[in-house]
Amino acid sequence: AEAVAELAKILQNKGIPVLLDTAGCVPWSRFEAVLPFVDTVFFDWKTSDPTIMSERIRGDLPLIKENLARLLRTDKNIHIRIPLIPAINTTEEALTAIAADLREVGAKTVALLPFHRLAVGKYEAMGIPYPYRDTPPLSADTLRRAAELLSKDFTVYTEK
Repeated sequence: AEAVAELAKILQNKGIPVLLDTAGCVPWSRFEAVLPFVDTVFFDWKTSDPTIMSERIRGDLPLIKENLARLLRTDKNIHIRIPLIPAINTTEEALTAIAADLREVGAKTVALLPFHRLAVGKYEAMGIPYPYRDTPPLSADTLRRAAELLSKDFTVYTEK
């Protein structure tokens, strides 16, 4: 965090806006080090299922939730993004749980990021197996249903 903060400070001093892209699974002290030099935060919320979070994504759901709640209380521009990942968070049950958690922390707007396979080449170049290699891109119908469900509680927009 200290190195990121140092770079962000240099960029800010040169008038270059700084955007932090995070999944939020770090101690709050890391955010405290960087936030003074950040203009905008992209915060990816992948799941509200504690088992999926701990076993498949390898994150700490209570920590992520607390960090998002704290970020939303700052004066920073926070963009909550939901990467729609088949078999992780595209069911009605999964999206309903996500909506409940995001309501609880005070979210008002969410962006939906449809799953794609653009990372396949990057993983291959690094020699790392890509677990979603054979997963088809998200269907337009799944994206539409997710947007409809979440629009009951939030302003929803879709990123391409």
